[in-house]
Amino acid sequence: MKTVIHYLSKYYGNNHYSEIVSWVNAQYARSGTVHGQPISLNDINDFEIVNTLKDAIEGLSLPFSTLVKGVSVIPRINSTGSDFEAILKLNHLAFLDHYTRAGLVIKDMMFAHEGDTVIYQGADQFIEYDIKDANQDNKMLCGFINFTVVDTDIEGSILIGSEEIEGEKSSGIANMFNGGEFLSQEEWLSSSMALLLKRLLSEPSSTVLIRELNPEELSYVRELIVLSESFYNGNKVEGTQDSDYYSDYGRLIGRTYRRFNALDKVKHKADTRVDNVTPISLAKTKKREEKNASGSVVPNSFKERSTPSGFSSF
Repeated sequence: MKTVIHYLSKYYGNNHYSEIVSWVNAQYARSGTVHGQPISLNDINDFEIVNTLKDAIEGLSLPFSTLVKGVSVIPRINSTGSDFEAILKLNHLAFLDHYTRAGLVIKDMMFAHEGDTVIYQGADQFIEYDIKDANQDNKMLCGFINFTVVDTDIEGSILIGSEEIEGEKSSGIANMFNGGEFLSQEEWLSSSMALLLKRLLSEPSSTVLIRELNPEELSYVRELIVLSESFYNGNKVEGTQDSDYYSDYGRLIGRTYRRFNALDKVKHKADTRVDNVTPISLAKTKKREEKNASGSVVPNSFKERSTPSGFSSF
């Protein structure tokens, strides 16, 4: 943990020290389970965590506010199951900050449940809604955002249904966390909003919108999207083993074998070791003569041990 704090303080400056310590503590405090075995960042070498952060922070010149508000460091078991590694998960705030700087104004960011009213009239109009707190525990219907552009009359909306919201979560667990569960329900909802903001740039109806926003900030949003997607496992063929490696056109090109996986190592560390071997203490070893099965005498002295004997038995 100290190594991570030291790196971030050196990069961003000691004036952010208290915020850095708070953010790092939150990352290390997060734990989850993989196949019933609890793991956390404490199971990963600090220098490996620093390398993961360094690639993103220095590669993208990641602003401090984007890091502490929009990025989480998550442990996961690697694709071969042999060890743990650190990955980055970006929530909606990472994208929202840069959209705001680009000139996008989010008017509404909502989730609707059964009993709520949602009227969608097209991507170039606001979604009309009537959402009540009493329905929060009901089944999810959809998530959506309404937005405008600063100093223009442009307005629009984008929506995803409940199946996509659930699919985003299940895909994250399977393809990003390799079966681990680390995020709270609130964090998964933030992840769904991040999906909406990422999709905004790829919508056909967003052509006019993109022309009105700051191109440099939009370019940075695209880089953040690439970063967020880079931690998903690629080339995974359904029904195959994690130890199988495939080319980008689906041909099996290799397989990794391992005697122990990462979960075995964690379990071994947690178990109480019980030795059933009594160490030999030469100082306490007493000289003694014992007869073996053939009736010969086991020699005691160095001279006896080093003198050839038994030739007559050939």
